[in-house]
Amino acid sequence: MLRKLHSAAYWFKQRSPQYIVLRLYKLIQRYGWTTAKARNRVIDCILLLRRYGCAPTLPAPGRVVEHNADFCHAIQQMGAELAIHGYDHVDFHRLSQAEARWQLDRAIAAYQQAGVQAVGFRCPYLSYSERLLDALPARQLRYSSNTAVRWDEITADGSTKPTAIYTNLTEFYAGTAATEALSMPQTLPNGLIEIPVSLPDDMQIYDGLQSGRKGLALAWLEILHQTHRRGELFTLLFHPELYDLCALAFERLLIETRAVQPGIWVARLQDIAAWWQEKARFTVQLTRHADQLALHFSCSERATILARQLPLSAPTRHWRDAYQQVLTHSVCVPAAPLPLLGVADDVPAATAALLAEQGYLIQRGAGASECATYIDAALVQRLANPVALIAYIEHLTTPLIRYWRWPEGYASVLSFSGDLDALSLMDYAARIVGKA
Repeated sequence: MLRKLHSAAYWFKQRSPQYIVLRLYKLIQRYGWTTAKARNRVIDCILLLRRYGCAPTLPAPGRVVEHNADFCHAIQQMGAELAIHGYDHVDFHRLSQAEARWQLDRAIAAYQQAGVQAVGFRCPYLSYSERLLDALPARQLRYSSNTAVRWDEITADGSTKPTAIYTNLTEFYAGTAATEALSMPQTLPNGLIEIPVSLPDDMQIYDGLQSGRKGLALAWLEILHQTHRRGELFTLLFHPELYDLCALAFERLLIETRAVQPGIWVARLQDIAAWWQEKARFTVQLTRHADQLALHFSCSERATILARQLPLSAPTRHWRDAYQQVLTHSVCVPAAPLPLLGVADDVPAATAALLAEQGYLIQRGAGASECATYIDAALVQRLANPVALIAYIEHLTTPLIRYWRWPEGYASVLSFSGDLDALSLMDYAARIVGKA
């Protein structure tokens, strides 16, 4: 009982009175005492996405899965992915390592007992931190989705005054500005793939900025266009309780994915993680023949190989800007200058690893300066962040051949990821006094 009182006290301490009143009003509107209303919304969401050949990822607390096993199993059979979201919907920042481990172990057990598969996890409020690394169950998870990239310019026009909901959620989520951070998966030291979400989410835009359905659609379309231009990932964070209000925006986004070229891959988080692991195994073998360089790409058929400013006898098609997509896994190009990314020895290893993970073919050591595209520590320091560094490389007109980030020629990725925090008002009440 004492722990439950502490949980409730902490919950109220973290939220302003204005936030609590506004959220309570919204919750009463959107949930019922039974799960029927929420279940119907989730099914409607899955059916809409399925019309466009895709499906959502729905992180759900183990307690919700445990109490709704048949429903969760059914929506997974419909194509939706479910992911671990703790056992209770609690802020992991306040948990000890032992408590966090209990939450994750109990959630995994609830999923297994319900016959629901899960290969990824997201902490409520994106509250995971590196100090919880040892709490993660070994070999049971493939990816994490706990970091955030903020597209601040989307909400910077000042046309509406943020409510307490916007202020509180922004404090919870934190995140890094898109001007400084890539919205891209990253392989963590423990082997997990970290897949960031994009902010603002539905509650920030609709409840927090009171932008309405049209505002939701316009904001998310702008993020879609920006991630497409940058070749990055838009993990759209939403809550199924707002699905009826999001449906227009979803459909606008899905129509847009089919209108742009190169296309946008619409995928679940588990599919993105599987691809990122697949891509990590790609290699290239280089063989010099006089003034020619033969490249043999060891990769799957899904791989996207790009070349710019190179005479190629191999089959190609125009991809975007100066890039051609190479349609074979073997190609010969002029050996000088080397069409690789030369990375000086004084560039930090972490920077070189990040560039390699983006698909660049890295040349270090004595041969680095022979590359048509070359970076050193002074340049990296001047550009200050990976967004600026990659923009610099991509705006050059030097010969370059590389793996692209995404499969099958797609330019970028859209993923619908809805936190299924509760299915009824009773579920929501349990969040405040949930066992930890």
